[in-house]
Amino acid sequence: MDPIQLRWAGLPRSKAFDPIDLRSNQREFLNVLVLEEGARWRIVTFEDQDFDPGFSTELAPDHEHVLRVAVFGDNAATATCALVAIVRAPEGEISLRLADGSAAAAAPSGQVDQRTAAR
Repeated sequence: MDPIQLRWAGLPRSKAFDPIDLRSNQREFLNVLVLEEGARWRIVTFEDQDFDPGFSTELAPDHEHVLRVAVFGDNAATATCALVAIVRAPEGEISLRLADGSAAAAAPSGQVDQRTAAR
């Protein structure tokens, strides 16, 4: 899959793709996956009508999907991780973990915004 830009969490949509300055050891969140009513889980990226990433951003059910995330800048080493997502059909339940085996950060059950269900 080709690279795509992810949205910074906690920012207005108009600024969600802008570069931000990160201090050493500062943590920020990216919106990685979203579930909208009546649809499949998909990768969060640009939503303009004229934007076509050239591939499907929906996650097929009952498959393991590895999403490689990289954050880079002009004056810092690139930070990378791999997020493993498995969507269970037909209910659409998702399990997330980092490729190193640790749990991935996700919104708690019952407190999930339909547009930003996992980060």
